Amino acid sequence: MAATRLSSPSAAMLRRLAEAVDGYRDGKRHWFIAREGARVDLKGAFNSLAAARAAKRAAGRGYQVFGPFRTPADGGTSVVKVALTVRDRKGRESTRTWRPKDGCDAMVFTQSAYDKFFAPYYARLVGLDEARKMRWALSDDPFNAVVHLFPTIYEEDKPSLLRGATTGKSSRRRRT
Repeated sequence: MAATRLSSPSAAMLRRLAEAVDGYRDGKRHWFIAREGARVDLKGAFNSLAAARAAKRAAGRGYQVFGPFRTPADGGTSVVKVALTVRDRKGRESTRTWRPKDGCDAMVFTQSAYDKFFAPYYARLVGLDEARKMRWALSDDPFNAVVHLFPTIYEEDKPSLLRGATTGKSSRRRRT
């Protein structure tokens, strides 16, 4: 049974839904609720149409149910432990090891890598200002990393900033 749609989704909505659906590579059916606005506001993924409809009622005006969507299951691997060795300009090496939060599936350690791989995605997902803050945090310390946590479906799910120099643990960025 297909979910009811109030209108044809915009290209921005379709891109955001595709990103969210792609985050669930588990072979199961998922429904999503979202609404159009300055940016697409995606509230969540649900395992049944009934749950999605209930969440839509609770979310308020303007939300629509999309789905069901199914993607093939993948290996479901994630990063468990990271060891990073950094060499400074004088040739001295220093190594740190840490365990990111569950669900880590991608990390970048340099601004160059962030610009190529993370910036386009996160600028669209959380906005340019938040994406810039993550980028500049990489320059604070060579052991800092921006960590993507699987799955990124909610508007408020922002990547972690791994601060290896201070705590050695990943921490969630500010929620807005």
